[in-house]
Amino acid sequence: SSSNAFNIASIQQEFQKALQKELLTDQDFNRWLIKGNELLENYFSGINPNGIMPFQLERSFGSGKSQTILDDIRLSGRIDRVDWLDTELGTVKVIDYKTGSPKSANYIEGAVASMGLSEREKELPEPIRGPYKRQLLFYKLLTQLDSSFKPVVTHGCFEFVEPSSSGKLVSRSFELTQDDVDLLAELIKQVMHEIRSLQFLE
Repeated sequence: SSSNAFNIASIQQEFQKALQKELLTDQDFNRWLIKGNELLENYFSGINPNGIMPFQLERSFGSGKSQTILDDIRLSGRIDRVDWLDTELGTVKVIDYKTGSPKSANYIEGAVASMGLSEREKELPEPIRGPYKRQLLFYKLLTQLDSSFKPVVTHGCFEFVEPSSSGKLVSRSFELTQDDVDLLAELIKQVMHEIRSLQFLE
């Protein structure tokens, strides 16, 4: 529809403005502009916006009035998009846009042998073994630490903006449990303790 085309055009314009702020040669700028515009067009023509209820876009945590402190550890981050799941229950899902080839659910959860996890990562509890999965759990943790953020995050989702080899747009959604967030919070405290006591140099 024409309104959809207008939305794509306005988003492409914002992308161009953002790209102009990057330190790129003219050649790289033009290459990324063409690739980015193509990806945006493919992505927005491939998703169905009906039924999507965004709550917030590009929400930053840990700066300004948003204080996100775990014990005495200051955390910060930015979530691409937050969508309502149930406005009455106050539940939402966090969404992260990813470039590059779409990843499998097993890859996101750190269960693919060839993904090159460190020795320490291999020893982590299963729910926080995968770097991608930890990222979603970290977003949930940020929302819980910020008292100005009222909804409850129950799910996290990666949306891959580049189509798969079969031409389909892929999204991967996961339930984010409190137990798993608690595991991640303990890991953050442990790593910060090691950094502060310089144990990682021993």
